[in-house]
Amino acid sequence: MAVTVSLFPNSVRTGKRFLPYVSHLNRERLPAALGLCEGNAKIIIGHSMSRTKASLGRYGEEIAAQALIRNGLTLIARNWRCTYGEVDLIARSGGDLYFIEVRTRRGSTGPTPEQSLTWRKRLHMGNVARAYLGEHIDDAVHTWHLSFVAITVDAYNQPGRITFYRDLDGPPEELVLRTGDPQMMPPGITS
Repeated sequence: MAVTVSLFPNSVRTGKRFLPYVSHLNRERLPAALGLCEGNAKIIIGHSMSRTKASLGRYGEEIAAQALIRNGLTLIARNWRCTYGEVDLIARSGGDLYFIEVRTRRGSTGPTPEQSLTWRKRLHMGNVARAYLGEHIDDAVHTWHLSFVAITVDAYNQPGRITFYRDLDGPPEELVLRTGDPQMMPPGITS
């Protein structure tokens, strides 16, 4: 039986049953605490809780990248940085370049991913896009877009909604992933 100490949610997954994670138990004592024989238990320890937000963001970026690829875009760069900031994904479709910010939120309560994109972030996205174009693109004829992917995940980190805005104020497109894709498993969860 595989036992996974999961960052998402803060629990231990044994088969289809979730048990509360007891943080003071170490790797050796955990199987005994769960009533498992150490010989047949596989334990995977997730990241510390201080990295929850960053891990959820990286997971959302991976979901977005896979969804965009499956929907016909070609990824050029991930997490490209310059003095103006950082862009999560840069993609191409035909002659168009997309500078994509990815926002991931857990659950349906609280602000939506769309509500988290501030005017300041939009300004930084434009500056980063122009810096990238200045460094990497010789042809000034390219059409480029400031884009956005909004992702919501449930309590078990399964993607619920993946929405792509080709332009920040443009109409939304719902993107679809295959369910159960092993590349889309949340950090710390094994199938």
